[in-house]
Amino acid sequence: PPQEPDPDEPLPEEPVAPEKLQYKSSNVMFTFTDDKEEPLLTLVSSIPVYEGATRINDYYQAVYDDLYAVCQLNLEDAARQKQELQAMGQAFTPWVVHLLPTVLRNDGVTLSVYRAVTEKRGEQETSLVYGDTFDVATQGRLLLGDLFLPEADYLSRLPVAEPDQLNFTITSGMLMLVTETETVSIPLSDLADILKSQYLAE
Repeated sequence: PPQEPDPDEPLPEEPVAPEKLQYKSSNVMFTFTDDKEEPLLTLVSSIPVYEGATRINDYYQAVYDDLYAVCQLNLEDAARQKQELQAMGQAFTPWVVHLLPTVLRNDGVTLSVYRAVTEKRGEQETSLVYGDTFDVATQGRLLLGDLFLPEADYLSRLPVAEPDQLNFTITSGMLMLVTETETVSIPLSDLADILKSQYLAE
């Protein structure tokens, strides 16, 4: 008699859903000090580590390394501010740089991460935001145009004149264009006729 299929195994014609990337956050804090071993600047970061995704992990390690190098370049300015404040009898608060990535989509096909870098210099605080969207199969970053059907005039449908082709994220229902001053969200349903099917829904 024919062998019955194992109920736990999918039938041959049944599609198998892609597996989400498994990841954990590696929290790192590094404090830069002056000649007296007093803190000048602290870098706090949450670096995601994705199981089996070497290229993506290397990308985020490079992001951290670049930010670390920027912090080193800012040490002279921090030391100068400390000296000026102390000369006026005021306390110096060490500067803080915080890197925080947030996973917005992880469906086994697309990994999309919203990444914020916040820098606090005493009372002054600035933030920069970035969008990282990867093709899970190749682990390469996607261009904005990669989301759309060939020959689709997608730029005319977007509310940003010249969107950055790399700086965007995608969720289960929104395309988010990240600019220097704001993040603009467009419902995927508004672009359904020109989006490739794998990006339309999780």
